[in-house]
Amino acid sequence: MRIEKFFMNNKLEIFVFLIVSILMLSNFSNMYLWNDEGETAVLAKNTLLFGIPKVYDGTNFITNYGNDYNSGLIWTWSSWLHIYIAALSFLIFGFSTFSARILFVVIGILSFFPIIALFRKISVNRLHYYLSILSLLFFVPYYLYSRQSRYYALLIFLMPVILISIYNMLFKNGSILWFVLSFTLLFYSNYLSFFVLMTSASLYLFLVLLKNTLKRKKLLKKLAASYAIIFLLTFPWALYINIFERISTKINLADWIMRKIDYVLHSINSTAPLLLLLLSSIFLLLFFYFNKDKVVNKQKTFFIFFNGIIPIIILFFPRYSDVRYLIGLFPLWISLILLPIIFLLISKRRTLKIIGAAILFLFLFTNIFYSVGFYPFFPFENYLKGKCSALAPKNAKYCNSWVEDNFISQKELKFPFFYYLYEITHDYDGPVEGVVGYLKSNGNKNSIVFANNEYFSLQFYTSMKVLNTVQYQVTNLTPDFIFVNLPDRRDIPKINYLITYAEKNNYTKIALPYQDLPWDNRPVVWYHKFWTQPVKDSVTIYKKVNTRIKK
Repeated sequence: MRIEKFFMNNKLEIFVFLIVSILMLSNFSNMYLWNDEGETAVLAKNTLLFGIPKVYDGTNFITNYGNDYNSGLIWTWSSWLHIYIAALSFLIFGFSTFSARILFVVIGILSFFPIIALFRKISVNRLHYYLSILSLLFFVPYYLYSRQSRYYALLIFLMPVILISIYNMLFKNGSILWFVLSFTLLFYSNYLSFFVLMTSASLYLFLVLLKNTLKRKKLLKKLAASYAIIFLLTFPWALYINIFERISTKINLADWIMRKIDYVLHSINSTAPLLLLLLSSIFLLLFFYFNKDKVVNKQKTFFIFFNGIIPIIILFFPRYSDVRYLIGLFPLWISLILLPIIFLLISKRRTLKIIGAAILFLFLFTNIFYSVGFYPFFPFENYLKGKCSALAPKNAKYCNSWVEDNFISQKELKFPFFYYLYEITHDYDGPVEGVVGYLKSNGNKNSIVFANNEYFSLQFYTSMKVLNTVQYQVTNLTPDFIFVNLPDRRDIPKINYLITYAEKNNYTKIALPYQDLPWDNRPVVWYHKFWTQPVKDSVTIYKKVNTRIKK
């Protein structure tokens, strides 16, 4: 009877969970690993060999910057938890695209449960709760980020758990156990995500403590114990990896501005449209926060707003700003966006109901609230190109295409959920697949490859010696193959070096029938390629004239 009652009371949740599982698992190993996933994969392979993520396996040296490991050749640039998860998967299933991703996909599916639990805590009414579940089903970033061999699925699982633990600790007299455990695991999942969320959560807790004089003493004791335990569990490791050196990394002004434009206008905006977040925030202040008769709603809406918006603001200031570091907060963004929609839907006026239903439909199935934000840039196209050229004179030749790609072309209306359905039901051929296929057909394990991009993916799939941008300019080795991503960008020294080297040494230029892309399977919605791209600029490989063809 209890099981039967459970199913009867949770019919919607069970139905959505089953559909989410199918959508998550379908065709997830079809796309080859892109470079970020390749980094996880090669470090996981080395972890199986040495027990820890070493950067040298006897053939390849795993590095992005030349300073991402210590004197013991141990990887220190990023956290290790996702590396060990990938290593466990390789141990169970062997080495493949499937095994690199499968455990992360499972974690993404299991994230459904803390997300639903969070929705139950923070929803202001039943309609809010049901629409949140419905929105989760159609929320494409949930699938894209969960289907990556990276730490993203861990963030999607852990951040809702952290939010639930904060809510329970403050308003339900909950234990500190889940707060301590989830924050500690977040630290070992991604350092930047930990610091941003810890800063945001601390500010929120401080504000609540200022208002809540009755429970202040008891809450302070809980928080003091929690912070002390988290500190003991994380700080020694932070010292070991010299995390404070990462914080002090410098960046030039042009690069910083371009990163922030990508973060605000593309990364965050295409995941949770800023227009809707802004309108929802204004609505929250006008209709909920100043409504003194709705004490519980006020408490919940402030929780949603502060913990959903403040981390976005905090992440603006570090060098690396990208929605992937906050992707586990998307349940809050969904809840916040739905608040004014609910107000419209429960209105007695038919016109407002229709408007609410229309906004909900457009939010779930189109990118219109993202694309409409770029219309104001149309009259200033030439101005933007001029400013770009002035800011980065060495790259002035490519400012026109940069402005076109990042501003003007973003006006296009798209339908991400339907595109995702196409992705999981069709084959995808990307540049990594093309390069890997060519190298395996024309080389062998002793071949040497120079590559300015996707080098970790090439290491994983071919087992060849692949040298990247910080290696090939300081080696005496002669490459059998040279893979040049974006060969038209000869204003970039690392690309110009490769082409000059190939031309000077009479390498044969090979054009593969795959579209050249800056990133193959990047999950951010505004960029992600849901289908095989038409070939306009072919993938370029240079082959040494006397390289023996593999028999």
